[in-house]
Amino acid sequence: MNTQNLPRITVRVDLATQTLLNQAAVLSGARSLNDFVLQSAVEKAQRVLKAQSTVQPSATNTTNPSN
Repeated sequence: MNTQNLPRITVRVDLATQTLLNQAAVLSGARSLNDFVLQSAVEKAQRVLKAQSTVQPSATNTTNPSN
């Protein structure tokens, strides 16, 4: 896969955060820190979207006094 044309996300972290992420990446068996961070972010995004899709607001607001 040609990665030159893919969008890029860059993040700056303090040393303690980098150490934490590196340790977790190694323990998880990730191929690299980037792979670990990307996979973690994708999993979190999927959980957020799934939670949002299961909590849909009601089509009608029964507490609205103008109804």
